[in-house]
Amino acid sequence: SAARMPPTYPDQSAAFAALERRLAARRWNALDARSRVVFAALAALLSGFFVWRVLMVSVLMMTGALGLFPWELDAGTSIETARTMAVNAVVTAEMFYLINSRFILSSVLSREGMTGNRYVLLAIAVCIPLQIAYTHTPFMQAVFGSTDLSPTEWGKVLAAGLLVFSVAELEKFIMRRTRLAARLMQA
Repeated sequence: SAARMPPTYPDQSAAFAALERRLAARRWNALDARSRVVFAALAALLSGFFVWRVLMVSVLMMTGALGLFPWELDAGTSIETARTMAVNAVVTAEMFYLINSRFILSSVLSREGMTGNRYVLLAIAVCIPLQIAYTHTPFMQAVFGSTDLSPTEWGKVLAAGLLVFSVAELEKFIMRRTRLAARLMQA
């Protein structure tokens, strides 16, 4: 004989839906209780201050790279050289900001600030030869369309990186001297 189906009731689907909502709420509450520290940390990372800092540094990096690129093209530099300089300017700015971000509001212009985190130094020590390889090895030049840079061009790349470092240090100085940091941290 055919398998017998259990009887259905008009409110059965509504009852299951209510049960699913209660179970989901319990799972969320359990997750919420275990994750309060994580959510607090995320909220701190997404404060107005850190949004400001990310936007400021992003604009500075973009200014360095996208300012250097047309400047070099206007000076008669080849597009390959201008492109190589722009890429190196972004990476150099990131390396300088990596050092700068060691302290949120304090200056890094000290021995501890510059050398206090060996992982930062290790990351930069790995990044520098990779950038030199990107710029000067024939294989990488063929793959990425990069080209050799002269010492003068490397100087301009370093200046773009120092722009990020210097403005970030100036911003920290202003934040320490005014109440802007406290207001942005609460935003």
